[in-house]
Amino acid sequence: MSNKFLIKSAVIPVAGIGTRFLPITRSVPKVLLPLINRPIIEYAVREIVSCGISDIIFVMGRNMNIVKEYFDEKSDLLKYLKDSNNFEKIKEQEEISKLANIDVVYQDKALGLGHAILQSKSKIKSEYFLVVLPDDLIFNDINAVKQILEVHNKLGGTCVGLKEVQEEEISNKGIVEGKLIKKNIYSLSNMVEKPEIVNAPSNLSIIGRYILNKKIFELLEKQSPSALGEIQITDSIKNSMKFENVYGKLIEGEHFDVGNPKGMLEASIYLTNQNK
Repeated sequence: MSNKFLIKSAVIPVAGIGTRFLPITRSVPKVLLPLINRPIIEYAVREIVSCGISDIIFVMGRNMNIVKEYFDEKSDLLKYLKDSNNFEKIKEQEEISKLANIDVVYQDKALGLGHAILQSKSKIKSEYFLVVLPDDLIFNDINAVKQILEVHNKLGGTCVGLKEVQEEEISNKGIVEGKLIKKNIYSLSNMVEKPEIVNAPSNLSIIGRYILNKKIFELLEKQSPSALGEIQITDSIKNSMKFENVYGKLIEGEHFDVGNPKGMLEASIYLTNQNK
């Protein structure tokens, strides 16, 4: 996948407390919970680097350094594997530690996704950057990041991943309004965070893949918190429509919300069946 607009960096917010997985998340960050034998965060990192983006910024709490450490070289483990002549596992472990150039910024207060993304401002050098939410796990031959990159490379502008959702899910999602301009591609004109069903402009929900203009940081800095005290990224993207086009791509593939136990179980079963 060519990178026409030279997206150099990806942001992965990982600071969530993981209340739906308590008590295990008392000591293990949610993104390190395993799908079979790999943690959620590794799937997100692999999806990003497969698109030629190797600089990844984790936005996390100060007690979550174990997430970054997962990708560090494990010299004691490598020594054990070498002593055991387990060369296949050595190759696997070395690959993980060389997957990406991972940097860390900290979110000291849980003030929403927009606030988390804002913490990465000093690390973003190119005009556009990528955001991946690891809770949204999507399996497809052309992965979700590649799908929105393709739209961005052709049309420019901001681009978000979309999914059709059931009516009962609408009030818990960021919902968009837009015009279909090509197959599965929408030119967006509005976004509403968690609308009442009667006020929802569509059944198209944003899922965790974004290509954002770095001007979004200026909007996030000026943005007032929502009623829940959070800085919503949807509000800033909506405001960015004043200076650039915003597109939505209906993402193809099997989608699982692994931010809850049911989605995690469903994803594990899916992967088990794929690996038969």
